[in-house]
Amino acid sequence: MTDAHSLIGKILEAPVEKDAIHVALASVQAGERLFPGQHVGFGRIGDITTVFAKPTSFIGIIDPYLEHSIDKGQWCFLFLYPKTVTSLKHVWEHPAFGPVDDKTFSERWLEDFASSHGLSYERIMEVAEDRIKHGEYLCEGGRYEGDYTPKIFWEHYEKVTGTKIEDKGINFFTCSCN
Repeated sequence: MTDAHSLIGKILEAPVEKDAIHVALASVQAGERLFPGQHVGFGRIGDITTVFAKPTSFIGIIDPYLEHSIDKGQWCFLFLYPKTVTSLKHVWEHPAFGPVDDKTFSERWLEDFASSHGLSYERIMEVAEDRIKHGEYLCEGGRYEGDYTPKIFWEHYEKVTGTKIEDKGINFFTCSCN
């Protein structure tokens, strides 16, 4: 399997497996007429920070999917260069997938969390309930050594169950190590 990020911007030596990539986007204002796919960086017009085609350093490209140029003062997306951001957040919807309500999103998050710990959704919900109601931990020898229950788990748990969790610092993982 090939890491597409390592190949972006290079000529491929042979066909590679199809893949998907993450691209960081930022809305920016054009400081001059710009074209789709054009490499740009930041500059200033008075007190306004804008993007230009001849900056001191490039940081990304103008939205390559635009069908026409962008005039000075117009806003568009800047696609930041791969591997240059330190954090990435995904927020998107698509009509083919239908709207996702908060509870469904939380159920999916909890399913992923459970799976990442080798558990089923039903089991993780049972473990969480046992911790809240009876103070019990999930212990299977050293299997969960170093694991913890993040605060966001309890936020999703609240949305799914309707149960208010006052202390979102509760951890239900433990190990039997001494």
